[in-house]
Amino acid sequence: MIIQLIIVMTLAIVVSALCSVMEAALYSVPMGQVILLEKKGLASGRILKQLKAEIHKPITAILTLNTIANTMGASVAGALAASIFGSNILGLFSAIFTLLILVFAEIFPKTIGVAYCRELAPIMAYPMMFLVKILHPAIRFCHALTRLIPRRTGVPLVSADEVSAIAALSKQSGEIGSQEEMVITNILDLKNKYVIDVMTPRTVTFTLSDDLTVAQAWENYRDQWNRHSRVPVYHKDSDNIVGIIIRQDVMQTAAGGMDSLHLSALSRPVHFVPESVPLSRVMMDFFEKRRHLFVVVDEYGSVTGVISLEDIIEEIVGQEIMDESDQTRDMRTLAKMERKKRTEGNAVSR
Repeated sequence: MIIQLIIVMTLAIVVSALCSVMEAALYSVPMGQVILLEKKGLASGRILKQLKAEIHKPITAILTLNTIANTMGASVAGALAASIFGSNILGLFSAIFTLLILVFAEIFPKTIGVAYCRELAPIMAYPMMFLVKILHPAIRFCHALTRLIPRRTGVPLVSADEVSAIAALSKQSGEIGSQEEMVITNILDLKNKYVIDVMTPRTVTFTLSDDLTVAQAWENYRDQWNRHSRVPVYHKDSDNIVGIIIRQDVMQTAAGGMDSLHLSALSRPVHFVPESVPLSRVMMDFFEKRRHLFVVVDEYGSVTGVISLEDIIEEIVGQEIMDESDQTRDMRTLAKMERKKRTEGNAVSR
């Protein structure tokens, strides 16, 4: 009888422990690891992908088996213990058996399942799929019951804060570097930053009149062309931006002997963007319109500066993109310095 009791207790704990390991490994294994296994042509990757896509099925199967093991194990073991030791110690036996279940069938297995999910999930994929198949009727019944519960709609599966937290944890564990974490965080933060925060102010924006000839624009402003690949052009008034000139067009026109053409002939359509637009929206506009430079306007339609795709990339990578021709790291800082000089100059002249 004692041997039977030990066998029943051991069997109940082992089955429950396996259920705990499978549950923890399935929940913890990253989807990226699953896709990697599938790309390697492993059947375990395909099975895990299917299980995680309909995760309610394996979880229902695991919990069903776990409940059966715990309930039947406790009932049979309790009956055997009562017949062996008497009903007086049944309460003590139940407490000891519950403690064993808690430690060896819940805490330890789930800890192992989470810690070694990458190694265990491919192994556990096969028994989990087997459970799903043999317990299919129970899964269908439970799924029918859960469908009666109203579901929340419009709730994101993963919030931006959760992604940031995952990135921070990944950096701490060494999965990604500090630069990668910063890029992820900066991308998520684009919706909280606006055009006015990163644009090049009008006071330091290089513009040209559209009535200049290609020769005049190229010869008189050669140093500026070394620094700018795209230049806004205005008609009569510098606030009246009418197009964008591309450096390559100017160079090809000059090389082709047509440098007497006016810039208006080379001008390309300009896109205006308000100061208050989030950077996440502007970045998509750059891609959709296949542009690299937008002119920024305020709420009254007055030109206040320009913003480039490079400005947004700099916000993402967290540093200025500079080449050998750049003499100023931050154009917004330069604008403040120029404004300060003009203010001090006016004060001295008075």
